[in-house]
Amino acid sequence: MAIGGKRGISQFFVWILILGLIVGLAGFSITNFGGGSTPVAKVGKTEVTADEYYRALNSELNRYTEQFGTQVTLSMANQFGIDQNLRQQLYATAAIDNEVKNLGLSVGDEQVALELLDQPEFQGIDGNFDRAGYDFFLQRNGLSEKQFENTLRVETARTLYQQAMATGIVVPESLADLSMEYIAGRRDFAWGVLNETNLAEDIPEPTLEELTAYHAENPADFTLPEKKRITYAWVSPADLIDTIEVPEEDLRALYDDRAEIYIVPERRMVERLAYPDLASAEAAKTRLDDGSATFGDLVTERGLTLTDIDLGDATRADLGDAADAVFAMTEPGILGPLETSRGPALYRMNAILTSRETSFEDANDELRTELVEDAARRSIEDSLEDLDDLLAGGNSLEDLANETNLTLGTIDWSEDVTEGLASYDAFQTAAAELNAGDFEKAILLDDGGVFAMRLDEILAPRLQDLADVRPEVTAAWRDAQIRAALTEMATTFLAEFEANEAPETMGMDITIETGLTRTAFIDGTPDDFLQRVFALADGEVASFPHEDSVILVRMNGRSGPDMEDPEIVALRESLEQQMAQSMSSDVLISLSAKLTTEAGLTINQAVINSVHANFPQ
Repeated sequence: MAIGGKRGISQFFVWILILGLIVGLAGFSITNFGGGSTPVAKVGKTEVTADEYYRALNSELNRYTEQFGTQVTLSMANQFGIDQNLRQQLYATAAIDNEVKNLGLSVGDEQVALELLDQPEFQGIDGNFDRAGYDFFLQRNGLSEKQFENTLRVETARTLYQQAMATGIVVPESLADLSMEYIAGRRDFAWGVLNETNLAEDIPEPTLEELTAYHAENPADFTLPEKKRITYAWVSPADLIDTIEVPEEDLRALYDDRAEIYIVPERRMVERLAYPDLASAEAAKTRLDDGSATFGDLVTERGLTLTDIDLGDATRADLGDAADAVFAMTEPGILGPLETSRGPALYRMNAILTSRETSFEDANDELRTELVEDAARRSIEDSLEDLDDLLAGGNSLEDLANETNLTLGTIDWSEDVTEGLASYDAFQTAAAELNAGDFEKAILLDDGGVFAMRLDEILAPRLQDLADVRPEVTAAWRDAQIRAALTEMATTFLAEFEANEAPETMGMDITIETGLTRTAFIDGTPDDFLQRVFALADGEVASFPHEDSVILVRMNGRSGPDMEDPEIVALRESLEQQMAQSMSSDVLISLSAKLTTEAGLTINQAVINSVHANFPQ
């Protein structure tokens, strides 16, 4: 009795808790985002319901998930402002809907019906309205006919209002002209390159004093970056190859599994053109023999393509009863008709592919290498747990090298070191994150190897001694001397370039360009060369240093876009359309912001949070 009494009291309190939860959750519409739920926001008298926000957010997350190929969670969307941007769009839409209601704008049932019939998802294969498809759509989205058709009515009225507000926007001619000038404006200019071959004298060999001075004046060019001195223990599958034996039966089994690779039978490249009856096939063969039709003509007459009748490289087994006749041919040609499962057919044999066999003995080394490398990778993978146990037990990397097949090594690492172990992405990542005192652990490499490492010390940036980098300093000094000499020469040449009517007499090759736009490409020039050229005035000259040369330019003429070119005309029309659309969009954004301010925006963060609770975080 006592147990029964406690059970009754417990159930009573459980029901009280459940009812409390239902009442509490109902206020936030957790169980259903439809009907008369509390809105997410309200602009004037127009609500953004929790159901609308849920559907829109779900659609947006699905769109980004499909775009990026990975599940986009709510926290990711929040990080990139996706949900916030979506709510702003919904608020703007509500502001316009509110204004439409205030103005008394609406559309009748006939217009709603037309909009409904025009929805492509509700059209059957015959192009007519599909009632079953419409019902399925409503059921899938949890909507009644009245709800959906009212949505269509609101959207249609909103579209009419937006069109009225944004239609008739004219792009100013001056703005279009300015944009077209940047995109398609043309320039005529002459240019040439001064390089070491233009110098009157060779650059002499530098003295020790000159190299010492250059080394001291340009320390950044010869300073080693900060490095991490890292001790590592490493083993790769290649290190274990000589220690692994492979039973011959395993090699034989792999050879048998690869029989289609090592034993390739004789084949023929064949096309088969089948006919419904023997008379039709014989008539077609007669036309081939007398030259009144080609094989391609016959294929086309049958409503086929060569791809349709191609059998590829066929073996005897592939050709069935036709095999003997086809394989008896000693050169390409056409034979038939031959009876086949598809009816009488003509066969065109295009090529003879001889058989090819690689014996087990010849394939032995290749098979052994594959099995040994696979065994080595598995051996290393199986040892990972033991390696971690050894490291966790206090063993050093040196102990690891002594007790296992790992090899000890040291590397002075920075991001520009990419040899040996540093050639692996896993090592680069781990080295970049490595700090003093980090716990040593086994890290698997993408080729099946494994390593562990320890940071010994940080090596500060260090200016290398001249003796260690003398060749590099010499080359850099020489380049600097060439640039200085060319720059001085360019100063003299520019004056001649500006006045000379025959620039080819100046001792350098001159190229004359006409009608180039900004998007043109000129080989051997800097990426921003044409941007610099377009900044020049008529007749202006300029010089641009580039690598081990100096480029001289003279502007010969400027002209606007070629409006006689149909492509340029089409480009302008497209540009004006894009500008008009952009300006219309700006108008609607400004309008919705104004309407939102005038009507007043109320946001219910609690409802927003309840909607968010239904998505993966």
